[in-house]
Amino acid sequence: MSDLMSEGITNCPDSLFNKLRTYCAKAIRVCKELNISFLPYESQVFTLDNPDAFHSIYSTHRTDKDTTLQKMAEQIVTLCATLDENPGVRYKKEPLDNAKKLAQLVENKLGEHYELDEKCKGKSKTQAQLLIVDRGFDPVSPILHELTYQAMVYDLISIENDTYKYQSKDGAGAKEKQSILNEEDDLWTELRHMHIAEVSEEIPKRVKEISANKKIKDGKITMSGLSQLMKKMPSFRKQISKDLALGADTEGQKVKDPMRTLLPVLLQKHSTYDKIRAVLLYIFSLNGTTEENLRKIFQQIDNESNIILNWDRLGVPIHSSSSQQRKTARKDRSHEETYQLSRWTPVIKDVMEDAIENKLETREWPHKSECPAAWNGSGAVRYAIILECVNDYSPVSQ
Repeated sequence: MSDLMSEGITNCPDSLFNKLRTYCAKAIRVCKELNISFLPYESQVFTLDNPDAFHSIYSTHRTDKDTTLQKMAEQIVTLCATLDENPGVRYKKEPLDNAKKLAQLVENKLGEHYELDEKCKGKSKTQAQLLIVDRGFDPVSPILHELTYQAMVYDLISIENDTYKYQSKDGAGAKEKQSILNEEDDLWTELRHMHIAEVSEEIPKRVKEISANKKIKDGKITMSGLSQLMKKMPSFRKQISKDLALGADTEGQKVKDPMRTLLPVLLQKHSTYDKIRAVLLYIFSLNGTTEENLRKIFQQIDNESNIILNWDRLGVPIHSSSSQQRKTARKDRSHEETYQLSRWTPVIKDVMEDAIENKLETREWPHKSECPAAWNGSGAVRYAIILECVNDYSPVSQ
């Protein structure tokens, strides 16, 4: 289905059904068309499987933006239909209008779909919310090195198509083996969202249990390989990233001079892309910086300035003169902290909690249809479907 979706084929045409009826009817007992134009990636995450959408929507050289948004809206409606939901559609108000356009398209197509679906009319359950945000909504989270198990594996190890390849030795010598990291791997699904420190404690326990049951020969499985990879990203650099993202250090003291915090990273022998990460976090923390500062910074990143400047196309302020939007107020989560290097919480978590508690402001989160009573605090929202416009994966929060 992935190949069909990438080619824009989201339903089975009548011509194909007619061919099946003509040539295969005797061999087929039942034939049903499933209205599914999305790919479930995890138990609460889906993807529209259209990597080209990012370039289509944000590039100034493309002319197929409206077509791409139209296709995405059709796919989203199949998700809602699969969940048996007719959600109210809301979007984050931003300088760019991508989320607003997509919200309107989804609202229209939901109306068309459920107008034809008699089974869904008259249902009295509390209406869910579909929240649509643009990629520029939270630029910090994808830049930071996250320290959960899944994030570190994909950040530091070569993983292709969710497949980890490794060398295994036996009596016949070394052999290449592979492990697929998906929902079928119970241990992976259990550990993937845990902090790496917790995983490094849990793995040896599991190894001892397996070894005791003689399911492996020697039980010599450790986290040493991943530990070596962690050393590629020194604690000093990770600490600076978190300080710039939060605007405060581990003691809660405000970072008064972000440039002074950034300079050690730029002047030391770090990779160009690690320097770019730090520069972006510096700019995001200030909601844009001056041309003079940008010129100084670009001298340290080996002619990769476009990687930084292009964030402006996502609606993220890069130049201070263009910084008109106010920074999103964040919840105080200091009481939740467990590890100094994991102080950052993605903005979307704040949004999800506010949505479920009916605390989203209509001014910041307009809705495309009549506002249900539950959204005004008179009832609980059952769950929120979060769609990050043209991002690879989107969560469904129960």
